[in-house]
Amino acid sequence: MALLTGCSTQQQIEHIPAEQFISAQERILKQLYLGKSKEDVLKLITYPRMHTFDVVEGANYYSYIEVLNVDTNVNFGLYFKDDTLQSVMLDDDVRDLFSCRTLFKTDNKHWLSKGIKPYHEWIKSKDQLNKGLNYRIHHSRTTASQTPANTVIANTLTLIMYSPALLIAAPFMIHDEMTGKTEDEQKTITTRYELASSIQLGETEAQILATLGQPEQTDSVRDANVLTYYGPSYSYGIKDGAVVWIEYFSMFELYTRQFNYGHSFYGNTDCGSLDEFWKATP
Repeated sequence: MALLTGCSTQQQIEHIPAEQFISAQERILKQLYLGKSKEDVLKLITYPRMHTFDVVEGANYYSYIEVLNVDTNVNFGLYFKDDTLQSVMLDDDVRDLFSCRTLFKTDNKHWLSKGIKPYHEWIKSKDQLNKGLNYRIHHSRTTASQTPANTVIANTLTLIMYSPALLIAAPFMIHDEMTGKTEDEQKTITTRYELASSIQLGETEAQILATLGQPEQTDSVRDANVLTYYGPSYSYGIKDGAVVWIEYFSMFELYTRQFNYGHSFYGNTDCGSLDEFWKATP
């Protein structure tokens, strides 16, 4: 990802992950296997979480967690059904799953509007554990000498490269870093995220409203009422008064923020069977 700064004499510096980080990742990944419990997987993998969803559909519980190993610059997608590991995805497939769930790729409908089954099958088909996962996978990172202002922008764009969902917040992230926020504002943002992430499947709409207040956006998906909260970027699907799915980052917020130009970021992703599914879906 290139950034035009008006300077042509910047020194490019390549950062290659240290062996200690690659070896640490290798030790962790070698302990994974399909069918391992979600609890045990998450005891091993404590990398920062980028995107998640939790869905109850029928008698089953589906859960997805995208994490980023910042030391090796690798994205992992961990997918579970009924609290057992079903798939481990890497990098391009992880980014594609995000893009393929956007409203830009689903005929302006939420990706769950026809149920989770097509995504369940797609994610399982991308599993790398049974395809000879390279436990030592890593990527170098290139930086350049920058002015303080450009360093902020470059750092933000680096994050976006690994996590396209951060395009939701990129202008605001840059503005906040450039202008600074008061301690009280920072606490409010942190507290709001912590409150949003504490809400679990099965909790009631009344509990959400008591915790987070009124949502910025409401929608309907199948037979669920959806509450979306900006800032923490959480959407909650509520059926019969209880939460049946949770999504972070919210696809509704992404679509609202990027209505005029989101297609340029997500519309050209090749989603394979998911594209075929949406083309065939009335």
